[in-house]
Amino acid sequence: MKPSSKAIERLQKGDQNTFCINLSNDSLREDSFYNWFADAVRGLNVPQQLQIEINESSVLNNMERVVRFRQQLKDSRIGFGVDNFGVHPAGFAYLYSLHPDYIKIDGSLIREIDNNAEDRFFVRSLSTVAHSLDIQAYAEHVERNEQLNVLAELEINGSQGWVHGRPVVLD
Repeated sequence: MKPSSKAIERLQKGDQNTFCINLSNDSLREDSFYNWFADAVRGLNVPQQLQIEINESSVLNNMERVVRFRQQLKDSRIGFGVDNFGVHPAGFAYLYSLHPDYIKIDGSLIREIDNNAEDRFFVRSLSTVAHSLDIQAYAEHVERNEQLNVLAELEINGSQGWVHGRPVVLD
């Protein structure tokens, strides 16, 4: 069973956790995926516990499909985020039409944020743009408390990474 199916199955059984599922480019390009997904999430009691993430490259390469899928997610009250945000210069333009619930700022901009003024400036800029559109901004690849301190100063809404614990496999 695919991890995405396991997460949805656990939510259907009443699991209280929130699950984030990263979709691949292949899933986005497969027409049958959208019907499968709609059927799979139809029985969720608390759809807000499911978040779907698509990386920025896949968003840019499949914009029409992603915009339609985003509407499907909104209609189902399922969260949506753009992963690996900030590595493509076109990133700001599509935020207006896609309007994700959150962006997850690419780890390449986070790794040395506690030591690099340019990274801090760029991450602050990304966060400011996101917040001006009522979009949350998260950081990925956070490994040290020093990074967390800087991210708090930059008003980043949350973070993901080894500083919070190691990933676990869904049973």
